[in-house]
Amino acid sequence: MSACTVGLHSFNTVGTSFDPNSMRIEVNMNNFDLLGEVEVSVIYRTYFGSIVVFDQINDEPFNKRLTRDVNFIGNREMNLSSSIKKATYKVLEKFPNADYYVPVFKEKKIDGMFLGSNIKEVVRFKVYKIKK
Repeated sequence: MSACTVGLHSFNTVGTSFDPNSMRIEVNMNNFDLLGEVEVSVIYRTYFGSIVVFDQINDEPFNKRLTRDVNFIGNREMNLSSSIKKATYKVLEKFPNADYYVPVFKEKKIDGMFLGSNIKEVVRFKVYKIKK
């Protein structure tokens, strides 16, 4: 008779963690030094909605053999197009020791053509370093 009464027992315990649930760090603009601003740009053409031909990156003729993509990673991904990511290497070249790169201005101009378009994208970054 006792073999037929198999039960499932669960135990709930209450525990506490010694890790803080939240941590507050007060940071304002007085904690940062503005190193400067950098503007990056890319000019390209699209045809039939999927063919992309790059003309200029950072006001220089595009070279297929020399491509440098930069992907900025943080708590939130920067909403930069894959085309403009080809031009963001200029930010790192100009300020390699910066701590924060903040895009403050983004512009996209599209000139429509028959079965295609000319596109110019510009992004301006402000670059900061944490004060010691």
